[in-house]
Amino acid sequence: MYKDINGYPVTINKFISDNNLLDAPVLDSQLLFECGVSFPDAFPEGIDESFFRIPFVETTNNGVIIVGSDIRYHTQNDFTKAHTGIKRSLDGGLTWEADQIIHTSNLIDTKSRKHNASTLVDRNTGRVFIFASVLDSYCENPGPIGEVFDPPALWDFVYKYSDDDGATWSEEISLKTTVYDALTNLTFPGTSTAGITLSDGTLVLSIYDGRQNENTDDTGDDWYMRTGLIYSTDHGDTWIKTNLIETYLNESAIVEFDSGIVLIGRGNNDGKKLFYTNDLGISWSAYYGNKYIQSFVCETGMIKFVSGSEWRGIVSCPYNAIERSNGTIWLTKYWRKFKAFIQFEPNAFEGYSCLAQYDNHLYMVTEKTDGIWFYDLSEFTQYLT
Repeated sequence: MYKDINGYPVTINKFISDNNLLDAPVLDSQLLFECGVSFPDAFPEGIDESFFRIPFVETTNNGVIIVGSDIRYHTQNDFTKAHTGIKRSLDGGLTWEADQIIHTSNLIDTKSRKHNASTLVDRNTGRVFIFASVLDSYCENPGPIGEVFDPPALWDFVYKYSDDDGATWSEEISLKTTVYDALTNLTFPGTSTAGITLSDGTLVLSIYDGRQNENTDDTGDDWYMRTGLIYSTDHGDTWIKTNLIETYLNESAIVEFDSGIVLIGRGNNDGKKLFYTNDLGISWSAYYGNKYIQSFVCETGMIKFVSGSEWRGIVSCPYNAIERSNGTIWLTKYWRKFKAFIQFEPNAFEGYSCLAQYDNHLYMVTEKTDGIWFYDLSEFTQYLT
């Protein structure tokens, strides 16, 4: 039987009664990127030095699955040199093509990174984008997260695009002049599920800025994170950055809802926070569901699963207020209350996860200590709408 964190039975949704629960699921999963094994030639120092974090998953208009993550040197720690790499599947995850490194670290510093990638598919043209943050400096003692950056020289915000479902990729394109302002120390893509195409064709990506010495709440940090959007109305030829949410918030996923955008982000040790905009981020308001999911500091996967005229919101994240454990998939209808659906990892794990849909198929990717895992959850979609 499906159980919640306390071991009590959980109904999947209104179509299943308490007396008609399903047997506990055996999830269809594959270890795609194995630490110390996959991407053996990513770094010149050794063939077994590749480790993996910050996964993403995307499906193209033709059903190709693209899974990727950071490829980190020697450790899963944040402060190490890193590339962004992917695998593709053309058959729904049954088989996978060879590894590709999409964003290659500049390798000019021991902590040079092109990492924390996010994807976006233009659903009208089929073009696939992969965005990444570029950091090429490290300082041992600047502040709470251990780094200081000189914006003009040492960081960038870049993307590549593919017009053949990820088989080949463009040259790298910089958006530094779009995202940079006088207060910005660096900019990251929002999270692994940060990019969407709105119903009017607008491309939208959530981002977050790191700003030092701008602590305006009670976080106690000198390093302050603020979240916002960039968008494009010309299929990615040009991008516009709008206003940031005036609270500590990072690693945010977005969905289109009710003529606007709902954003779920990672607060500072106080659970998930939800915000809403109906003007592409010019203005923001706290959304009804704020803090309904109490979860240890961690990124969140979120999509709107659509089947015909029906839809269901799906969220994936740890369900534990003190550590990254009890990985859980949640259901919601109006982004106000969330109901536990499937526990995909009962133990402590790295914590980040993401979701993607193609037709009636549902896929999830998560990170664990041994690497990046892919799940095909399509057998459960009959209970989503």
